[in-house]
Amino acid sequence: MSKFEIGDNQIFSEARWYVLRTRPKSEHIAANALAQRSGIEVYCPRLKFRKMTSRGKVTFTEALFPGYIFAHFSVQQHLRT
Repeated sequence: MSKFEIGDNQIFSEARWYVLRTRPKSEHIAANALAQRSGIEVYCPRLKFRKMTSRGKVTFTEALFPGYIFAHFSVQQHLRT
């Protein structure tokens, strides 16, 4: 019995939120790929801030949780066999 055949499978048939690990500074790329290719609901919070540099004020956008995104899906629907 594999770990995906435990009990009544109800745990894996319901959509739940999962934390997925990504490459740092590539969170938005992974989120877009999941949303467009698989139709998975993705949450990728980002911060936009301005910082004074030698070039003057520059706007930066960074992930709130570097290296991680959140996805809402059913494991059973997206499981590859």
